[in-house]
Amino acid sequence: RGARLLLAVHHLVVDAVSWGPILDDLQTAYAQARAAQPIRLPPKTSSYRSWAEHIDSFAHSDTVMAELPFWLAQQGASLSPDLPDGDNRESMADTVHAVLDPETTDALIHELPNACGVEIDDLLLTALAVAVARTAGLPGCLVEVEHHGRSDGSDGLDLSRTVGWFTCLYPLYLQVPDSDDLFATLRSVREQRRRTPNHGLGYGALRYLGDAAVQRQLADTVEPTISFNYLGQIDALFRAMPGLRVADESAGAQCDPSGQRPRALAINGGIVGGQLRLDWSYSTGLHRRATIERLVDTFIAALRALVEGYRAGSGVLPPPPDMTDVVLSDRQLAALLEEIG
Repeated sequence: RGARLLLAVHHLVVDAVSWGPILDDLQTAYAQARAAQPIRLPPKTSSYRSWAEHIDSFAHSDTVMAELPFWLAQQGASLSPDLPDGDNRESMADTVHAVLDPETTDALIHELPNACGVEIDDLLLTALAVAVARTAGLPGCLVEVEHHGRSDGSDGLDLSRTVGWFTCLYPLYLQVPDSDDLFATLRSVREQRRRTPNHGLGYGALRYLGDAAVQRQLADTVEPTISFNYLGQIDALFRAMPGLRVADESAGAQCDPSGQRPRALAINGGIVGGQLRLDWSYSTGLHRRATIERLVDTFIAALRALVEGYRAGSGVLPPPPDMTDVVLSDRQLAALLEEIG
């Protein structure tokens, strides 16, 4: 029972998308275990095999093939190493912890998204792009974005209770306008994220399952050196599970120390204890700690400046209307709004 509960918790934390069914299962199993009863859970949802067959078919569809120009265009500079000939082994990994105060965190979760028509990911990626651009003197930032890869059910699959790590990774080049206006950058990032087809799922399908020629094209593109994964409000997870809490002891190493890290800088985290907490993991064989600390400081400063600017009266466009047949950029929408008053 203990092993099953640990598996359920791990599955829930690292892939917390459809929390409802999994939370229900976890609480049911927990109650049954405490009552010394056999653990009985509902029937499984779509199988892993069904998902694999669906993705393979999706990778050769006209729909995903139409995405290829978008993915080929996701090119640009990223963070360069301080030590160009250095190593990136797991044993050389170190971490800088970024923690934002509760008041600013609350504003990022509630105030700005509601008032400015953005998502928390827009705000975080804006701050990241600004931090990299200012620190490295670049016009933008190429980043690998990671989020859940679970189906929403629109394709006939129900993965809400299917065990597995369904992750989605895709490159996104975030341009930073030649301006000190953070809200101009926020509008740009929001628009770039909105143009991402299928929430990025098509990139992995084309890159690893597509036709051989397509795979070669994508393999020849520049890969990001930075990965970003915002896990959401982890607090909400445990508030919904009375009797369970985060364990104090270490979970141990997740990777072989002799293995190579896939990215030079990996940013992971979420909302814990009412605060935004992000771990910036890097290799001491590639970067000096002072470089990463400077990035983190610039990132935190950008987030605070967004909140302060909003409260001081700066703003962004209101949420764009939900249009399915017509796609307008923020600039086009602003012109229409101005025209009609």
